[in-house]
Amino acid sequence: MLSDSRLFWADFLRVAAIFLVIVIHLAALVVFPWDNAFTFSWWSAHVLNSISMSAVPWLALLSGGLLLSKVESWQLFYRKRALKIVVPWIFWVSVSLLLDALVIKSIQLSSENVLSVSWMYLRTAYWFIPALVQLYMITPLLRNFVKKVSVAQLLSGAFLFQLIISVQHTYCSTTLQCAPWPLPLGVQYLGYFLLGYAFTQLEVSKILSKVLVFCFLIGLAVTIWGTVILSQLQHGFNATLYSFISVPVFLMGISSFLLMIKCCKGQFNIIELPTGIRSWITKVSPFSFSIFFIHGLFLRLLQWSQPGLLENILKTTTPISILVCSALLFMLSYWVVLISKKIPYLRSVV
Repeated sequence: MLSDSRLFWADFLRVAAIFLVIVIHLAALVVFPWDNAFTFSWWSAHVLNSISMSAVPWLALLSGGLLLSKVESWQLFYRKRALKIVVPWIFWVSVSLLLDALVIKSIQLSSENVLSVSWMYLRTAYWFIPALVQLYMITPLLRNFVKKVSVAQLLSGAFLFQLIISVQHTYCSTTLQCAPWPLPLGVQYLGYFLLGYAFTQLEVSKILSKVLVFCFLIGLAVTIWGTVILSQLQHGFNATLYSFISVPVFLMGISSFLLMIKCCKGQFNIIELPTGIRSWITKVSPFSFSIFFIHGLFLRLLQWSQPGLLENILKTTTPISILVCSALLFMLSYWVVLISKKIPYLRSVV
């Protein structure tokens, strides 16, 4: 069984990652329009967005850190993943599809295209879930694999594997001299998945912690300034370095993840979170993916019903406005989860 401290680091990172995903979606509304470029609000949103890019690598690292260490039959594993992730995923994709077709009317459904459109939504509406599902499919095999190699071998091998994918993707995307490898999403995040497990077995010294902080700052600086340079060359916003498998985001993701789990375990003597906050994080954590599913629906409804309103709000007092709106959207989605838990037919999808 996982210890309390390990459960808390997992809960904290899961909740923080979902919150930062919401931040990414809101900050993008300020950053992507090029007519807003280089204003104070644009710079604030760009820096905040760059920092938040670590969120998606965290989710892949976290999944590997938790799932690869468990001992259970493959039948039980697949049953639990289906109930916790796959069923809610399919349900909320269906809701998203119906929302776009019947309310927003951004798509047209017919008997001829319903299957193709449904398949497209399943792959793209919540694009990271297909990556996780692909990793889940091979998790029982990976569990056997990690038992047969040392932590050092796994750490070096997974790091090199993910680094090669990141370097190839970043080089080809920025230079346009080649095409990024058309790898399945699960393969693109496989290195993260394996590193997550290796990191849970790793002790962090004070010297290593300083190296990790340096790596994070380097990755952040490259993301911020590299994006600016590429965008100026393109005369429009260039999101190449915003990719979650780009080299700078790779550096930010793995370094901040390792630092965060050690902080949560009290290794660095960081100020302890109040008991009430720890309790709330533990309570919210099981519903983090439902919050992820629901927040996108609210965001689309708001942009459809009040065009331009959210963008104008976010451009004022940025980055505070982005953080406040992200917190409100997070809490609103969480309240929907709490209400849904009281409805018999919705309990299984939140």
